[in-house]
Amino acid sequence: MNIEKAKKIIYDNCYGVEGSFTDSLYNENMFSEEKFWNYHDSIVALAGLKKEEKDLELSMTLSRSYQRILKEFMCHFAPSDIADFDCFPENYDEYIERLDFAILAYAEGDLSLVRDDRFDLKRNK
Repeated sequence: MNIEKAKKIIYDNCYGVEGSFTDSLYNENMFSEEKFWNYHDSIVALAGLKKEEKDLELSMTLSRSYQRILKEFMCHFAPSDIADFDCFPENYDEYIERLDFAILAYAEGDLSLVRDDRFDLKRNK
C-alpha cells in the first residue's frame, strides 16, 4: 500500500468518513473484516516510514482513529446501547491485539512487530 493511500485511510477512519471501518461500525453497526484489514495495513505501511517522516499531525490522527475504534467496540458491550453489530467477532480481542502491535510498530519503527506468524489471528484468504 502506498503512503498517501495509507494516510487517507487513517484520516477517513479518524473522521468517520463514509466507507471507512469506523463508519461501518458507527453508522452501519457492521464489523467489516475487509475494512479492518485495510485499516490495519495502512498503519503497517506508515510504520515503515522513517522517524523524521512521522509528524505530530499524522501521529495524532492515527491515535484518534484507533481511539474511535476502541470506543465503538466498548459501546458494543454497553447494556444501555441499543445498537448491535452484525458480524462482530467473538475473538475481538485478537483484532485489538493486531491493532495494538501495528500501532507499536508505527511508534517504534519496527516492522518485525507485525509479522503474521506472531499472531493467532490470520486473515481469511
